[in-house]
Amino acid sequence: MDYSVVVVNIVEIFAMIGVGFAAGKFGVVSEKLSSELSSLLISVTLPASIFASMLREFDLALLENSILILCLGFGFLFLSIGLAYLLAKLFRVPKQKKGVWLFAATFTNASFMGFPVAQAVWGNDGLFLASILNLAFTILNFSIGVRMICLSSADERKIPWKKMLFTPINVAILLGLVFFVGRIAMPEPVAAVVRSLGQMTTPLSMFVIGLNMAAGSFVSLFQDKDALSVSVVRLVVVPLLVFAGLKLLPWRDNQVVCGVTMLLFAMPAPSLCLIFAEQYHSNTPMAVKVIFSSTLLSVITIPLLLLLL
Repeated sequence: MDYSVVVVNIVEIFAMIGVGFAAGKFGVVSEKLSSELSSLLISVTLPASIFASMLREFDLALLENSILILCLGFGFLFLSIGLAYLLAKLFRVPKQKKGVWLFAATFTNASFMGFPVAQAVWGNDGLFLASILNLAFTILNFSIGVRMICLSSADERKIPWKKMLFTPINVAILLGLVFFVGRIAMPEPVAAVVRSLGQMTTPLSMFVIGLNMAAGSFVSLFQDKDALSVSVVRLVVVPLLVFAGLKLLPWRDNQVVCGVTMLLFAMPAPSLCLIFAEQYHSNTPMAVKVIFSSTLLSVITIPLLLLLL
């Protein structure tokens, strides 16, 4: 395996974060831009990136593997949720940090960091399966994940399930499945626009992270024991649990499905952690620390975990 793929993607992330950090520190943009960009990401670019990833030619074998990996994704995510709540209680995570802690322990930066590595190792099929597995993350991100974030927010009881389920993200998932399974071809000019919008997601989300980092102390990112504890859970404990679980299942010989599943669960905390914290008035400083520390530590943990594949 070419581990340089992992390193290159992490370096790209920090470069984009650095641009946002510099823009905030030198007053290039106002602080309110962060909230506005978060809204743009959730309502426009993220749905576009998900829908674009599903615009491809139909393949029955790939569909079967897609159903399998989606089921595995939901199964391991629910296990991760249970583990996160248990460990948060064990580590005595304070209430004002608990929502972000739980979210970061459960969900990962599956798309930006996971997709390129999956494609490098398993080709286009690996990328497609990673996209399908990411659907499980997305669906639970925008339902249970939002509930988690709101545990540290005044909005905890103001967000009904109906509002969270019928989001632009979930609509994009449903439309994407219809186009893929129904073998519906989208006119190329329209598809090109959707892809272009989707490609804006990564730089925008990294810029938002950097912009929020600029508002705090760089040194404090590694002085928060709760941010470090959840980084260890996210990068080591959960991936090892997934690895052990895969070895016990009858599909353990399906190298692509098991490999992609293990890979995406080994990724650091997602930028959505900060975006949701912004949107629902939760603990944004904690979110910044968790994303930064887990992403930096993943330079070491991801290559080591990939040795298990």
